[in-house]
Amino acid sequence: MSLPFEYSSLLGATLVVAGYAIRFWGISHLKRAGLINLVGTRIPREYATSGPYRFLKHPLYWGGAAAMAGVGLIAFGWPGFVLAYPAMPYFVERAMYESELRYLKEKADAAL
Repeated sequence: MSLPFEYSSLLGATLVVAGYAIRFWGISHLKRAGLINLVGTRIPREYATSGPYRFLKHPLYWGGAAAMAGVGLIAFGWPGFVLAYPAMPYFVERAMYESELRYLKEKADAAL
């Protein structure tokens, strides 16, 4: 049983908006804490553990993954969501988080 197109589009749009809201919250939290440098010339010396980072390891990636699932739901209905949803944990945890954490540790060790 599938939902009518209007409901799947509404749910997908909600996921997209929620995903970008999580991303915005994460970025604004890092900027306020002084842990982000948009130019890329300063290496952060500490990890964020408050704000959205209390709940998620990396809310920027999870927000993007939620938005990706929402776009799949809007564009292709439930089949698109079913295809996009299983990719979310792989995209977030494996493809992005582990490699970025390794990179940050290498940079922090080199700076000390």
